Amino acid sequence: MRGRSHTGIYKLISAYGELPLSGIELSNPKKSTPDTVLALILNAMLSSSRISHMLASKTVDLVIKAGYHKIDVRKKSTWEERTEVLTEGSDRSGREKAATMMEDLAQLIEDKYEGDLNTILRITSEDPVKIRAELEHIKGLGDVGINIFFDTAQHIWPCMASFVDPRSLRTAEGIGFGDDVQSLWQAVLKDPERMCKLAVALTKLRLDAKENEFKES
Repeated sequence: MRGRSHTGIYKLISAYGELPLSGIELSNPKKSTPDTVLALILNAMLSSSRISHMLASKTVDLVIKAGYHKIDVRKKSTWEERTEVLTEGSDRSGREKAATMMEDLAQLIEDKYEGDLNTILRITSEDPVKIRAELEHIKGLGDVGINIFFDTAQHIWPCMASFVDPRSLRTAEGIGFGDDVQSLWQAVLKDPERMCKLAVALTKLRLDAKENEFKES
């Protein structure tokens, strides 16, 4: 990768490369606690739904503030309470479906993963291909949601690094950074947290249509 591209990557991370959910108060955003992992799964699930990214962001914010990334809080909540929270941030047509998916997810975590999604790392031996296969069991996540999770959780599950969502990889190519994930990985010195920030920055650039700010000739 050219030196100019390296400079552009550092500039992009500096401008837009915050950690996922940085605007939401999480106890340990840099650690793979059960709450943090579940928060990132909920973010991926809601962000991949058929609503605008602004509405999805608002919905995630409300869900996390309500404490639904904590299994004990979610277990005590009613379906009606979850629906009400989702109504504040989501469109009416999707709120009931999302409330049901959250309920199914909590049940899956209890039944299959001993109340902690980190169990996935153990049963898959931290193999990214096997992790993806496990995540496919989560209703409402899908391929897009799994890609979002890989993007946003690779700093706490470093076995998933290096990863960039294919949509954001096209953005990277379009602004002159190339489409080779390993080159991008080397540019961030093979650091999972930096790679996560780069992935988040590329997503923001794509969603906010700000590619021209960083386009290299």
